[in-house]
Amino acid sequence: MWTLVASVVVACFVLSKCVSSQTLCQSLTADSGSFSSQNYPNNYPNDHDCRYEISVSSPKVIKLTFTDFEVENDFDHVYVYDGNTTDSNYLLAELNGAKIPGPVTSTGSFMTVRLVTDSEVNWKGFQASYAAEDKVLAKCGVGEYRCANGVTCINAWKRCDGNSDCTDNSDEDATNCVCELIPSSLTRCRGLHYRRMTLPNPLNFDHTKVTQVENSAGFNELMALADLDCHPRVRDLVCATIVPRCKSRPTHRQLLPCRSWCEEVKSSCEHENAWSAFPSCEIFPHTNCNNIVASKTPENEECFDGNGANYRGDEARGPVAGVDCERWDSDPRYIQLYPWANLVDNKCRNPENDTRPWCITPGGFEYCDIIPCNDGSSFSTWALLMGDLTKKLKDEETTKYTIRKNATDIEGYNNAAMKTDGHGSPSGGDPIIIIRPGMQNEVAATLGGLKESVDDLKVSVSQLSGSIDGLAKASGGDDEEEVGEYALLASVLDRLSLVIYVIAIVVAVPCTLLIGRPHIIPE
Repeated sequence: MWTLVASVVVACFVLSKCVSSQTLCQSLTADSGSFSSQNYPNNYPNDHDCRYEISVSSPKVIKLTFTDFEVENDFDHVYVYDGNTTDSNYLLAELNGAKIPGPVTSTGSFMTVRLVTDSEVNWKGFQASYAAEDKVLAKCGVGEYRCANGVTCINAWKRCDGNSDCTDNSDEDATNCVCELIPSSLTRCRGLHYRRMTLPNPLNFDHTKVTQVENSAGFNELMALADLDCHPRVRDLVCATIVPRCKSRPTHRQLLPCRSWCEEVKSSCEHENAWSAFPSCEIFPHTNCNNIVASKTPENEECFDGNGANYRGDEARGPVAGVDCERWDSDPRYIQLYPWANLVDNKCRNPENDTRPWCITPGGFEYCDIIPCNDGSSFSTWALLMGDLTKKLKDEETTKYTIRKNATDIEGYNNAAMKTDGHGSPSGGDPIIIIRPGMQNEVAATLGGLKESVDDLKVSVSQLSGSIDGLAKASGGDDEEEVGEYALLASVLDRLSLVIYVIAIVVAVPCTLLIGRPHIIPE
């Protein structure tokens, strides 16, 4: 029994929660007035939980101003709530100490002030005044939603996401989260991967009707952007922003486009004049968002659109080194800088606006062997390797190479640790990549000539194959054996060109290994 009592006493001391039941100390209904803590200017009582309810004429709001304030640090508290409630979800301010706090303003015509004290030290308390003021509507910008109280702006993607972010719950109100069919008047936005939308969109929180959207400033420019071919999914992105996807089960949910989708389209289309009408990608979420179905080639292979910033496939190997990519969380800076880039496990991704998905291998940076969706031919792997080699032979803005003795000096890298003996071999510190002077130019010239020769062969074979196909069609299909011979010959030529490309790749791979890029973690 004594053990139980002792436990309660200790718990009360630690948590400072052993106070009497909450008491209504004062109800204030005039449009202005003042009040103070109990016993003020003498010390307030211990074990005290007292609330002050304030109401003014609607639709005015309440501005609370403290004129004196001394409440024990950490253990005693003054809480200010928005409305006639003491629910923590509506907490506007939690105050203590000897410094007079700044004014606190409600979003409506009700406010509750509560003083809670513990069982030991007590201070003088507070004195405060309040006044009713006209509500000043918040000016919410693009990518923001204004709560029904008119004075609070939240991120537009938080509307109808299942969590109350407005103190008046208006962002989750059922009347504001209605799903409706995309109207036939929006012809460019028909045939999307979803049929139901919800308004307002993130461009303007006031536009709750389709007619308002269609008559809004910038709508025509956005439709012009949707008609461009700078990226295969630009129309889908524009429409997913104008008429956001609405998921109706289990409850109505708004799904704005994922930021990675926006970043990918931006990399392809930002040079277009019409792109200026599109909002910043920063307004879009990276979780609980609307993304497109992953693209695939006609042969059902994984591929990427644009620069692959929105690639979500499972490729996770460096084709040159032939090893698995390293995990992204092995260097948390990437995840911290690019939380939207879906940097999971060791999958190939493109968080830094490069030309294609890539990863870090134990040997350094490598582009991944993923086919661009606009090039599903059998020559994609060759193009990938040639593109990778071309990048390796160029000076880059983030990593510059200069020949010093027989080693590579890298700006921003630990070059002091790169000491060599008389033969250019490492004598300690980080590994050194040996590059023979002039070797880059020789390899570049060789690869360039090889690529031109193979490209010429590709054109010749393609022309011959096309001629044979033409003959087959000209036969009219009357002689099945003759048509079969034409098809067989065309197939043999296609396979011959593929074999020659494979030989070219075999030549290119050793060159890649010869000039391999050192392992560099970008700043």
